[in-house]
Amino acid sequence: MERFAKRGVALIAAGLAGTLALTGCSGEKLDSGGDSDATAAQVTLKVNFWGDFGLEALKAQYEKDHPNVKISLNSGEFNAQHQDLQKKLVAGSGAPDISAIDEGFAVQFRGQADKFVNLLDKGAGSYESKYLGWKWKQTLSADGKTQIGLGTDVGGLAMCYRTDLFKAAGLPTERDAVSALWPTWDAFIATGEKYVKGSGGKKFIDSGTDMFNPILAQQPVGFYNEQDQLQLDAGPKIAWDTTMKALKAGISANLVSFQPGWDQGFKKDQ
Repeated sequence: MERFAKRGVALIAAGLAGTLALTGCSGEKLDSGGDSDATAAQVTLKVNFWGDFGLEALKAQYEKDHPNVKISLNSGEFNAQHQDLQKKLVAGSGAPDISAIDEGFAVQFRGQADKFVNLLDKGAGSYESKYLGWKWKQTLSADGKTQIGLGTDVGGLAMCYRTDLFKAAGLPTERDAVSALWPTWDAFIATGEKYVKGSGGKKFIDSGTDMFNPILAQQPVGFYNEQDQLQLDAGPKIAWDTTMKALKAGISANLVSFQPGWDQGFKKDQ
């Protein structure tokens, strides 16, 4: 089984303005002229995300540099984290101080910019030049006055495959030869069918979701155009139709990323 590795699914967004103010993370300087770490009030920051963002080492370093700050890391299920954030925003309380947001949810949340801390008020505007224009705009409100988050990366796409499993199925294993197997998505599906047959029934991809997303990312227009208008008959339809071909061809293990059983699927060569 192989999968597409598409980072760039995460955008770090500030939580509810009220919550952030209560934690004392407004960025204001202390009036005391003494050691800020010694005099600052104790702060606990709750950070929500999914999977493994590699934050443990950063947490340890940040807490070492800021003795008055404790960071609570909360990793949950992908959809549940987004749903929980939406509920807390509607309720007006309970949201984490910092939340990871998948880029697919960016339009939904930037449409509620008034419920987030405006990072432009915290000096984030000085970072704009470090971002590609489209990435900066992903979490910028329609009027351009509120920035709710900062992108973690641009979402490069890579194909991950097991050379031992490819070899056992009679497929090439060298990267250039593997790349030449599928100049088109139809050829990719055909290669998957060969793999399933040659491997004795092992599946070629983990799930339809992890095929749909990269296909959609390749389209000129995704779910929304630049006017935030839904465009289901454009890129989404192409991605959907192609993914359905793959599922009907029987090349998917139907193991959705970060869901129960997904990691075991890799260990069991499913």
